[in-house]
Amino acid sequence: MKVIEVKILLLLFVSLLRSVHTQTDTVSFQWPAPPFNSSHNLNATFAEFRNTLSANHFHSGVDIGLADGSPVYPCIDGVVNSFDANDGSNSWVRVRTNINGRWKHITYIHIQPNPALTVGSTVLKGQTILGSVIAGMGHVHLTERELVSSASASGVEINSIRDGGGLKPYTDSYTPVISKSSLLFRRQNSTQIIPFSGLSGKLDIIIRIDERNGPGSAGSTQTNNGTYKIGYRILSPDSAIIYNPPDDGLKFQFDKKPSDAQVGNVFWEEKATLSDPYYIITNGYGANSVNSSLSVPVNYFDTGLLPEGNYLLYIFTEDTRGNKDKAYFPISITRKDIAPPSTPTLNSVTAGIDNRGINVTFTKNTEPDLKGYRLYYSSNLQNWFLASDETQLTKSVSSISFNSPSGFLIPTNNEVYYYKLTAVDTVGTPNESEASDIYVNYNADNSAGSILIVDGFDRYGGSGSWGKPTHSFAANYLQELTDSFTISSCSNESVISGVVELSSYDIVIWFLGDESTVDNTFTSAEQTKLKLFLENGGNLFISGSEIGWDLGRSHSASEAGDLSFYNNYLKAVYLNDGSSTQNSVKGVESTSFSSVAATIGQVYPEDYPDDIEAVNGGVNILQYNAKRTNGDYMKAGISYSGKFGASDKLGKLVYISFPFETISSLSQRKMLASEILKFFDYTTGIHLEDNELPTEWSLSRNYPNPFNSQTNFEIQVPDRNFMNLSIYDVLGRKVAEVYSGEIEAGIHKLSWTSHEFASGIYFAKLSVESKDKIRNQIQVKKLLYLK
Repeated sequence: MKVIEVKILLLLFVSLLRSVHTQTDTVSFQWPAPPFNSSHNLNATFAEFRNTLSANHFHSGVDIGLADGSPVYPCIDGVVNSFDANDGSNSWVRVRTNINGRWKHITYIHIQPNPALTVGSTVLKGQTILGSVIAGMGHVHLTERELVSSASASGVEINSIRDGGGLKPYTDSYTPVISKSSLLFRRQNSTQIIPFSGLSGKLDIIIRIDERNGPGSAGSTQTNNGTYKIGYRILSPDSAIIYNPPDDGLKFQFDKKPSDAQVGNVFWEEKATLSDPYYIITNGYGANSVNSSLSVPVNYFDTGLLPEGNYLLYIFTEDTRGNKDKAYFPISITRKDIAPPSTPTLNSVTAGIDNRGINVTFTKNTEPDLKGYRLYYSSNLQNWFLASDETQLTKSVSSISFNSPSGFLIPTNNEVYYYKLTAVDTVGTPNESEASDIYVNYNADNSAGSILIVDGFDRYGGSGSWGKPTHSFAANYLQELTDSFTISSCSNESVISGVVELSSYDIVIWFLGDESTVDNTFTSAEQTKLKLFLENGGNLFISGSEIGWDLGRSHSASEAGDLSFYNNYLKAVYLNDGSSTQNSVKGVESTSFSSVAATIGQVYPEDYPDDIEAVNGGVNILQYNAKRTNGDYMKAGISYSGKFGASDKLGKLVYISFPFETISSLSQRKMLASEILKFFDYTTGIHLEDNELPTEWSLSRNYPNPFNSQTNFEIQVPDRNFMNLSIYDVLGRKVAEVYSGEIEAGIHKLSWTSHEFASGIYFAKLSVESKDKIRNQIQVKKLLYLK
């Protein structure tokens, strides 16, 4: 009997000790808006992940949904401690209250302060108006701080919907949800993902958990918030506890906000957003330790503590009102290495000089047991063959070149378009990683021009975006192009680093999917590259749904020059953040795109396509099926032909504010791509019959381009006339004359041999002097000569 009593006392003592560590003050107060004494729904919870400022951080309070312009009142009597009416949408008022000789501070953010208030003004709960909700915010952010002994101190931010204190009454009948499909095991200090069936070593456990604070579908503001309690245990197959981390497995209980420096140890920053709360539930030494130290040290689940065998991972979560969710995951622990390396990053697949050969670059993996890489190729995205393997692509290698596909490990004489990369380890039968993004290359024999496809789309996950870490969207763009072009592809990082130069290409296609403010659509470095390309007469096609949202307005992650670049180089102003109702586009009447029609948001959801408007010489070419409040159709595309910046050269731009790759219909994609190529002055795919004469003068793009000794021109001549074709350098000096004299009607091919000239950019100028002196013509094309 005494033994049992001692055990009970010990358990009570441990429970008391735990409660002391997590206890915050018990001050409670009413809501800051009517009805003051009834529960409100929340749009965001305490200590959830935020990536809305210059650095990732914890949410310091709760967001209470209110209509714009709604008055906000103090929750408790007090005096105005401080305020800022000039912080834009983040303007605020802070009130302090004396409670039994100690001070409680509450801050009300996203309100325009009442101009009648001054520091020291007395304010009364439910009576004094502190301010009104700023237009566009739709909520007040309330930050409560722990009681402190000095009026000038502020205290630690605490959870204002905690049980036993804070906002009262607060009712929440909605259960948090563990996303079972999101569970990941990651090798500690690595990006390597380990399969459930072969866990070994020290691991991070990562999972998404959504707290629900009101009604709505998945992904709405009240259904994707951060949770309150999270923990895990390892069980036997019959549910006996085998491993129980400190505090009965409770890893986090967010009564107090940890230091913002710790946010990357609580959340998986690679994928977490304010709408996608991914937690690393193995870090820290238990909820009590986190609340007492406000620190979350790096920790892990050490599979070496347990024998090999089968187990259950038990994950549990709970909100502040006791609503719970739990999940069980079968796992296996082994001492064998069955974990593949992490997915490698393919950086570029480009054509060699004179459109010969294939150059491939990639980023090295970091696993200590890495052996090398395997490069695969395909002609149809279905059947894949080895171009090279780990015997040549060893772990020290980050690039490879081929003269032609006949030099592949499994050679072929077929046309090859698609490439992907995997990594393998040193195990006897190697573990092979998931494949990289699929990139493309095609070398045309008589190229009409060179095209570079730039992949700027890194974002994935969430309810309104592509769901996988890799994609094949470069292939979508290639499928719309004819075999007349030489086509290369690369990542945006390859452009930034200078591995791939935009100036080497006639056309650049840059796709961003729904890349947004978190990852930047175009950084200042990328903007500089694109400005130079356009100023030098390049043709640029840009596709992305969040470019305006990122560059066309001011926000916490804006960079200097964003708005100027958006207005002056993309020729656009941003008007509205769209919605999923904008699910089709068509060409604007009286433009060359008037025949275009497409349905968007099919390959992956597109929930916020930008509504844009052309400025500074741009022309609206596409419109959505949805209208603005003034009755005008929202605009989806802009074209521009003319000079950029201070340059006197003519460049061309097509910018669409939705992801081109979300058009699932190949015929619709081809229709839009065809009009873009025509706008860029490329008429590939149009062939003359043997007895049909051209109807107008035309100087084709030279081919090959780039070239290193000789390049060719095709000239369409509608009638017999005097013609001159000459070559000029970048200073406008004539350096060579290819042809001068009378020329018969028809299609003529001319060549320029350039071996005596220096490498660089040149221009071919076609001048026609018609007999009637009325139809004189001048056409200019850019050439790139590389020795």
